[in-house]
Amino acid sequence: SPLCPRSRLRAFESWMRKHGVVCSDVLRLDASEAGGVNVRALAALREGDVVATIPRRACVTPRTSGAAAAIKDAQLGGTLALAVAVMYERAWGAESPWYDYLRLIPDCEPVLLVWSEDEVARLLAGTELDKTVKQDREFLREDWKNVWSHSFLLENWVSSQMILAWRNILLLKVFFRQGPSV
Repeated sequence: SPLCPRSRLRAFESWMRKHGVVCSDVLRLDASEAGGVNVRALAALREGDVVATIPRRACVTPRTSGAAAAIKDAQLGGTLALAVAVMYERAWGAESPWYDYLRLIPDCEPVLLVWSEDEVARLLAGTELDKTVKQDREFLREDWKNVWSHSFLLENWVSSQMILAWRNILLLKVFFRQGPSV
């Protein structure tokens, strides 16, 4: 996005207010120079503390997306349905109700599947990861062909899948660091 990180963050904070998202005063959102957003606790948090209230209507889901009917008609579920919803809303740009939220999310995450073919060949040749990356790319390509190849570019599909995968990895790190009581 052409706006600086702080401007995008201000737009997101305005979006949160408009959509009924309430963050506790114990949280501070900061724009990083790298373009991301950091969420920091200003005080110690205890289990059970409510740090944010997010109405369901403010969440991008397969049911709330403008692609809801198409997702339902295609009988998609789980991560596939969510990836389509995210991809669809990102494609709408400023027309999407989630625009100020979605533009805080990077287009690409630092995962092997988004490395160029040259990088994979040069850096992973002969390893188990080389084979895994090629297989996973083929699985992604097949999902894309079966679901939305008529409407969206493969790179949009991969980007949506990687955004979701990366966030799942981050959540798992938090879960396993803090234990199952989270």
